Amino acid sequence: MKRKSLAPALDWGIVFLYSGSMKIGEIKGNKESLARLVALHREGKVVPFIGAGFSKPVCPGWEGFMNDQDRARYNEAKASDAPNRLEIMADLLVRCCERGRFETELKTRFNQELPDGMRKKFRLLHRAFPGLKVTTNFDRLIEKNPFGPSVEVIRHNRKEDLDRLFADKTKNALVKIHGCLEVPASVILTRDQYQEQYGSADSFDKHRPLPGFLIDLFTHCPVLFVGCSLDTDRVLMVLNSLAHVQSHFAIMPVPSDPNKKLATERRLSHARITPIWIEDYSQIKDILALLSPAEQQPQLPTHNITFVGRREHLDNMENLIEQKGQTGQVQVITGRLFNLEGAGGIGKTTLAIEAANRFQSHFPDGVIGPIRADEHSPQSFAVYLSRLLDNPQPEPPDNESAQQAITHLLKHKQA
Repeated sequence: MKRKSLAPALDWGIVFLYSGSMKIGEIKGNKESLARLVALHREGKVVPFIGAGFSKPVCPGWEGFMNDQDRARYNEAKASDAPNRLEIMADLLVRCCERGRFETELKTRFNQELPDGMRKKFRLLHRAFPGLKVTTNFDRLIEKNPFGPSVEVIRHNRKEDLDRLFADKTKNALVKIHGCLEVPASVILTRDQYQEQYGSADSFDKHRPLPGFLIDLFTHCPVLFVGCSLDTDRVLMVLNSLAHVQSHFAIMPVPSDPNKKLATERRLSHARITPIWIEDYSQIKDILALLSPAEQQPQLPTHNITFVGRREHLDNMENLIEQKGQTGQVQVITGRLFNLEGAGGIGKTTLAIEAANRFQSHFPDGVIGPIRADEHSPQSFAVYLSRLLDNPQPEPPDNESAQQAITHLLKHKQA
């Protein structure tokens, strides 16, 4: 059975999220913070701000990437008190190996596919936040979205698009404020590039597109920072400079030292950020599940008759479904799509509907009602299927493209 969202249950005396050695709601300060976050999220106000920690371990953190490129220079930069020390480090590396080679290394390390073990976390991200999302990440894991409609990607220097998306935060879009790998030149690495986008190293120009967007975001929207270290950087500089901002939240690993925990709380409070503490990174999924809408059970079709016999066929179908594809009475087409063949009138549709009702626990992505093959061309069926799976797609230009589209739609579905 599908796990139901805990969002309707806010009696925190009874309901807690389990993961790791301590329940999330039992960590000091979390109960009230979670309740406030859920209340704001229900009003559709919260925007996620996603940092490099969300893509680990598939993609390295920025500091880890720097360390791998040149450990000696990284250690020297890390020991510096300069707030922009990683920009200094990037300058050194770009000069040492040239920008082109550095961009090649970026692509090698950050242009990764989403592994199966991380699919649930990203699926929950898209379910909890189907509208505007903001990230500092270069990687493409968020926009490689097999879980629903395609994500519109906006880069930091397109002011008209930033203004448009902020005016309609319900649109499924991702603002990559520090660039993206598809356009390597857009990736902000060096001090000169940061100054071009923000202004000087110790200040910023509120009239430039990126700082202007961040000012609007922090002033008008509660933000949930996920996977962000929230050390001193340009983004925090903008936030700390604002006199009137919303209350923000950050999912943060809880320090083992109570004094460090208190110091972190005080530091974040200057930016009106409330930490939600976790003991294990897997607990991020639990918080996203809390913010996700309750999943609807599929409305199963019915054949409106008393079903008798055919037990052998049903047993055979169940075995094949559980084995994810064998040959025999049921032919596997692609993914989890099964085709029943036989002469007209022998009860193929009735058998399929009975199987769907009896074996629905095998189909977490729902059950699609009977479809007559002669009602569709391959192209129109691809469009029809995409709508049934809440992932509407344009009509493919030819049969081969339609087959590819159908395979892509069903690749990660169990329907």
